[in-house]
Amino acid sequence: MAWLRAFGEFGATVMLAYHPYSLPVFTYVAFGEAGLPAMLPVLAPTLLLAGLAMAAGHWLTRPVARGAAPRMATLPLLAAREGVEAPPRHLALAIRRDLPGFTLDVRLESRARRIAILGPSGSGKSMTLRAIAGLEDVAGTVRLDGSDLSPLPPEQRAVAYVPQGYALPAHLTVARQVTFATDCVPERAAAWMGALGLEGVSGRYPAELSPGQRQRVALARALSRCRVDLVLLDEPFSALDAPLRTRLRREVLAVLRGMEVVTVLVTHDPAEALAMAEELVLLDAGRVIRAGPTADVFARPGSELAARLLGAEAIGDGTMLPDGRIDVGQGVTLLARHPDGEGTDLPPPGTRVRWSARPYQIRVADDGACPARILWRGEVRDGQRPMGLRLGDAELEIVADPSCAADGACRVSIDPRCLQVWPAA
Repeated sequence: MAWLRAFGEFGATVMLAYHPYSLPVFTYVAFGEAGLPAMLPVLAPTLLLAGLAMAAGHWLTRPVARGAAPRMATLPLLAAREGVEAPPRHLALAIRRDLPGFTLDVRLESRARRIAILGPSGSGKSMTLRAIAGLEDVAGTVRLDGSDLSPLPPEQRAVAYVPQGYALPAHLTVARQVTFATDCVPERAAAWMGALGLEGVSGRYPAELSPGQRQRVALARALSRCRVDLVLLDEPFSALDAPLRTRLRREVLAVLRGMEVVTVLVTHDPAEALAMAEELVLLDAGRVIRAGPTADVFARPGSELAARLLGAEAIGDGTMLPDGRIDVGQGVTLLARHPDGEGTDLPPPGTRVRWSARPYQIRVADDGACPARILWRGEVRDGQRPMGLRLGDAELEIVADPSCAADGACRVSIDPRCLQVWPAA
């Protein structure tokens, strides 16, 4: 069919390109009138130039694909093993996009090398990631170490991007998926296939893989490029089971620590953000509602919306006291400032606040600092026993050890570093 199409197109060209002759038509006419010797003076130089152009293209692309491979493939892995921390970099975002019923307006400056964006579905997390990669038409700037990436097309931004939908061409095997990029480093691709457990499925196609395997293929493909300045991960571990997710987080984090890159991770999982990111950005309705060092954002969310995005469930009311405690009612106080000095950014005394701790962080213990009362005890599920608890004026649901036999009056303990505090609305 391709030959027939070409033959038809050439026929149309012959009809229109006789005055003056185009090169294909001249060759055709010369061959028809005088045979092969008459057209060789034109055809031979043309073929020679074409051969030279192909050789030059191969020579120019060879250093990118092969010559730089040993250095680029080994340095990040060596740095990670030796515990070498790469120097900080500066990422600045000022991006905006107006859509019907939704506006993305993200302004952020960070010198952290690992940033997590956390927010509900539809908050603009993936759109922000695509804007950084150059795949979204937005107004504003994306700057890395002072250089404006906004005018550059996606392929020139040195981005390793793992999209949420994997984006794996159905006709390519795993091995070809991982080495798909034109600037892929073969040694790095092989190392990532081994680290992510893909060697045994290298000959399979995407339809023959589980969702977790597809996600690992996308991750290996992104990290196998020759030059990477930005690593963009859109929920890269969401399709994996818990043990594999934990292992991959640890391994990916170890390598990222040794690479001079900025990593931006989009996630719904607060625990994942806490484990992998130095700085945390909370996004809601297209806008940043809280940003800062991860531990600080977790401890002081700033609002109830932010606290709930971070997984707050057991929430109560109280009043700040001068000694860094919270009066939660009925004579019960919670320590919100750790003895080592943490928590100095608490609201001033007399401020009405909301406070929260995760259900498993409120422990029933005989030596606990706070009096409480067990209201009900549930059946053991997944090795844990849900329990209803009254602490001051708050009624909370906590998770206790199955062996916990407390009933009625008890005492509980909450580590001040686990307590989240924010001003009441």
